Amino acid sequence: MTATDRYCQMWAAWRQTVSKKLAAVDPRVLSEYFRIASGKTGATRSELQSGLGWKQSRESKMSTKLQKADWLEILKKRGGKANVEFLRMTPLAISTMKELEALLRALSPRPTAASAARSKGGRLRLPRNRVGNLLDSLPQ
Repeated sequence: MTATDRYCQMWAAWRQTVSKKLAAVDPRVLSEYFRIASGKTGATRSELQSGLGWKQSRESKMSTKLQKADWLEILKKRGGKANVEFLRMTPLAISTMKELEALLRALSPRPTAASAARSKGGRLRLPRNRVGNLLDSLPQ
């Protein structure tokens, strides 16, 4: 399977798993947004803005889009004299992202295990530029 085929399969899995309202959103942006807002208490708007490097208007548009898709809930907490909004992922968003993660992991190639180079005698060869320790310098 070529890298292009794998990319197309992953993009198709993304578009099938994520709701139609969110399918056009950049996966990196959405996953980073959810990484920040995934705690039990959620994240404030200012935490999201600073974590994503966004201005208030872009964060507000994304939050509204996620709320309409039932992927984000707003928790209002009283902090001092002002109300603070905490944004948190809904159970629907959490389960969908876990399902998507499993699908994408299944499509990802397995890492290959590298074996150590062996010399003719069957022992491991030490690299020439190795950094030894004090015991290596003692005569045997």
